[in-house]
Amino acid sequence: TLAIAAANPVFQANSLMFQGAILGSKQPDEAIRTYEAITAIKGIPAFQNREAVLKIAALYVGQTRLTNAIHRLENYARQNPQDLDSDIVRLTLAELNLKRFYALSEKASPTDLQRNWGAITNTLREARTHLDFVINTLTNSLQAGKAYLRRGWCSWEEARLLGPPGRFTDGQRDFQTAAERLPVSDDQLEAWFKTADCQFEL
Repeated sequence: TLAIAAANPVFQANSLMFQGAILGSKQPDEAIRTYEAITAIKGIPAFQNREAVLKIAALYVGQTRLTNAIHRLENYARQNPQDLDSDIVRLTLAELNLKRFYALSEKASPTDLQRNWGAITNTLREARTHLDFVINTLTNSLQAGKAYLRRGWCSWEEARLLGPPGRFTDGQRDFQTAAERLPVSDDQLEAWFKTADCQFEL
């Protein structure tokens, strides 16, 4: 109420962000509506809008509503093509598409694979598109190491699912680049391991 009375959009966004955090996972739909209200406020810094959208996506994921999360982030990326700090949005989109790929393909029967083939391959293509954007357009991104790691996984799954051995070569290159860029971490260990995995397949 005070933020609205002061006609201060930044204070309004901060108040709603706090309100969304209080609602959290206990009342996710109400929290989503609260974060959406932030995106409608005129004159707030780009990072507040972006943070609200990421919170919305996280709440959707918590409800296992992957499609909703992907659509909301895609809308943000489409509406803010010049946002040079959108690397975390793009990386999250790639990760959600990979998650959807595994949900569609793992433990699927041959009949299910055939029926969902278009959706399965499309999720990998979408993930790669977002990772390419981070790597090739947002060249100074702090998320580049993770982007190379995730793109390596795209190549790995394409080679495993579709068969082109050249994708193992692409995967090896991306995994190794990720390992060289990432700090000492589980992600770096994963990147080195998958580099060797690709070498074994080749």
